[in-house]
Amino acid sequence: GQGQPGMGQGQPGMGQGQPGMGQAQPGIGQAQPGMGQVMCPTTTQMGQLAPGMSPQMVAAQMAARNLPSGMQPQPMPPQAVDPMQMHLGPQQMGNPQMGTPQMGPVQPGFMCPPQLQLEPQHPEEAALVPNSPGLGPQQAMGPPPTDLASMGHPNSPGLGPAGAPVVAAGMVGPRPVLSPVMAAGMQEGWQDGAVQPGWDHRRCEAAPTSLLEHLARGGDVTLMDAMAHVVELASDRIGAQVLCSYITEAGPIAADRAVEELTPMLHELATHPVGYNVYLAMFDRCSPGCVPALMDEVIGRVLELSRHPDGCRVVQRALGRCVSLIQGAVESELKGHVVALVESASGNYVIQKCIEELPLESSRFIVREVEAQALYLARHRYGCRVHQRILEHCRTSDIQGFTTELLRHRTSLIEDPYANFVAQHLLQFGRPETQELMVEALLVDPVKFGSNKHGSNVVEKALTAVPGAADRVTAYLLTIDDDTGMGTLAASKYGNFVIQHLLRASTYKLRLEMADRLRAMAPMLREGYGRHLMPVIENTRAARAA
Repeated sequence: GQGQPGMGQGQPGMGQGQPGMGQAQPGIGQAQPGMGQVMCPTTTQMGQLAPGMSPQMVAAQMAARNLPSGMQPQPMPPQAVDPMQMHLGPQQMGNPQMGTPQMGPVQPGFMCPPQLQLEPQHPEEAALVPNSPGLGPQQAMGPPPTDLASMGHPNSPGLGPAGAPVVAAGMVGPRPVLSPVMAAGMQEGWQDGAVQPGWDHRRCEAAPTSLLEHLARGGDVTLMDAMAHVVELASDRIGAQVLCSYITEAGPIAADRAVEELTPMLHELATHPVGYNVYLAMFDRCSPGCVPALMDEVIGRVLELSRHPDGCRVVQRALGRCVSLIQGAVESELKGHVVALVESASGNYVIQKCIEELPLESSRFIVREVEAQALYLARHRYGCRVHQRILEHCRTSDIQGFTTELLRHRTSLIEDPYANFVAQHLLQFGRPETQELMVEALLVDPVKFGSNKHGSNVVEKALTAVPGAADRVTAYLLTIDDDTGMGTLAASKYGNFVIQHLLRASTYKLRLEMADRLRAMAPMLREGYGRHLMPVIENTRAARAA
């Protein structure tokens, strides 16, 4: 492989011996200055003929390399050729009708590391990889390389005078070879077709055509690259995740830069399926000076965004970040639409957030509109949530009419699949007189309510939230027959939990009396749901013995 003087001379008739062989390139086989070992493309090992080459063509190149005359090339078995050792894909191994392996033009300005093995997926991508084992630096069958500037790759590595790679500033390692097809893809994906700095392409089998494709292949993106391509990343599923991560970690610097870049498209981003996450991240991390820019796209669209499954999240985040800037718009835009929003799968979250964040004087319009349909909304799958937020965050004096309307129908709330949660909140957050009215409703028929799937939850909440309620319910059960009272509850799927609460929350005397009555029914209880009560009963009797 040692280059000899005169090796760069082209042999007469080279390229004319085989039918269909193209015109030989001028200076083919010419050694680069400063290059050491150069292997002939017609042989894979010393003295072994590569497939598809004639002995006459090999003899001419052997003579140029001053090989001994007694060394004759022997045909090499086809199976001995390892395409991966030559760094060629299946489409580059050659055409049987041609005299040499079929190779495409070299894309200028790219060097492939020896350990990288490319598998082109397109016939036009079957390009020669420079610096590969067994191939010379100037053995590509195609037009000579063109000027880098004409290829539109200002950030690509160039070739020095001796053919050595010159790495451009900002690059991380060598880049794989780009065929014309792939280069065209990069020109579509990037402005001016430039390879962006900061990528480590050695992790990929081929150069990605855009930053989004690089991410889809599992590549890493630096903060500088992410901030330089905020618009492209914000609308992509993976890109939005990367951008949100950098905004969250880098804080106001990255968030403010993102707000500046995305200001023209904030209108669309607020309702984008993945872009809204970037909007939320900017709300969370941007500096106070950028908050008005984000608010401007929400004000005037509060009602529209509240009805949107993604936009409603933006409105909620705006309320949480700076309620003073948006409370006027919320009141003016949502007034008269509260009930419709409460019934909406998306809008009910905005109404709940308004109750939590708005000052009491600004949220009164919500209470007034909900109060007009209090019972209907209490039984609604979304309306019951709004009722709970009102009972949690509003002063009892401000919701007296709302509470009165609910108490008028308190018995019907207890067993409803949704309204039972409102009844529990009346017991937990209501005034003492409200709690008393709810307990009286439960004492009308505690066995019926306690055996119901939804009513049992209300009874248990009363036992834990209202002082003295457990003693009143226990005393009532001790006054009625066990078969229709305590025994029915103890054998019930849901009622046995009510009995367990009574055995823990009642006073000591009532607790012991109830345990004795239940122990007498032990044979019946062990056959059904009552078996869960037996450990509690035994613990109560053991406590008395101690």
